[in-house]
Amino acid sequence: MFDKHPIFTDVTYKAVSSSYYLVSLVIYVEEMKKHMVFFQAVIKHQTAEKFAFYFKALFKKYAIVSKFFLCILLDFSKAEQRGFQQACEEHFHTDDKSSLSLIKGCYFYWMQSVQRMIKIQRIVPASKSKEFISLANMLQKTTREEQWWWDDHVRPTIFNYDSNMKQELQEHESRTTNGIESFHRNLYGFVEPGF
Repeated sequence: MFDKHPIFTDVTYKAVSSSYYLVSLVIYVEEMKKHMVFFQAVIKHQTAEKFAFYFKALFKKYAIVSKFFLCILLDFSKAEQRGFQQACEEHFHTDDKSSLSLIKGCYFYWMQSVQRMIKIQRIVPASKSKEFISLANMLQKTTREEQWWWDDHVRPTIFNYDSNMKQELQEHESRTTNGIESFHRNLYGFVEPGF
């Protein structure tokens, strides 16, 4: 199933002891018609090295090979993205550009950042908010070099311009991490606050 559906990752601190983080992965399971958690770990620090260890353990446990791996969909944590790339480079013996082609950024998180910009009326006057959203949507679909996103680790995972994302990944219908976000919402209902 790793070749048909992206895996979604997210990190939460609310479900574990203070100063620890729960890293979870979900994937869509066609037979159940829903996303299911299939891999989790508790980590002490959110560093590229910790994430690399986590993703290498994933690849090893499920004997994942790059030929049959569609992608990962994640937010814009530099440490998480870099850790995933390091794991790919070691496990799949790829270079930095090839490992980046397996990452798709979360459209929902990107649009949240667009909404935050709109709230700062010194940057986007209220009268221009609809135009700003329209331009942001156009930017997401552009293939022209003149339009770009500010951060080198975000731009290739969201925009067609400057992306070496696999074609089937660019065209895949999944574009948010909602599958894992809903898991965390349910998890918080079972975990006692202030654990």
